[in-house]
Amino acid sequence: MHVLVGEKTVDLSTARTEGPALQYKLKSLMEASDRAKKTLPLRGSFIPWDIVVRVGVADLSGEPLNVKQLLAAVPYSPMAVRNHLDNLLANEWVYLEGDRLDARRKFIRTRPKLIEALQDVLEQLNVDGEPS
Repeated sequence: MHVLVGEKTVDLSTARTEGPALQYKLKSLMEASDRAKKTLPLRGSFIPWDIVVRVGVADLSGEPLNVKQLLAAVPYSPMAVRNHLDNLLANEWVYLEGDRLDARRKFIRTRPKLIEALQDVLEQLNVDGEPS
């Protein structure tokens, strides 16, 4: 059986021989997950995680997602995504910015506290580092 770990496919039948390195990476992932639960508004769901990561990547690339693009990009019901997006908006993790060319379209933009929280989580997720 093979699983994807980062950008690498790992054969689980040989994973036991790679034990310490794989264990370190999994421990880093677990610690990053714990930190994400404390610093990000996840509400016990993967939905807000998918939203903040996708919105963060798009916004930082200079091509923010609009609401319709977000709904198409995630595998959840529109109602569930809108519920979590409304929570992120209400708690000022993200904000909507109108499109100058089309007043019907709204872009989802990150606030500094979201970027800071994501950076905090990513600092914990140092899978390229060596165990200390």
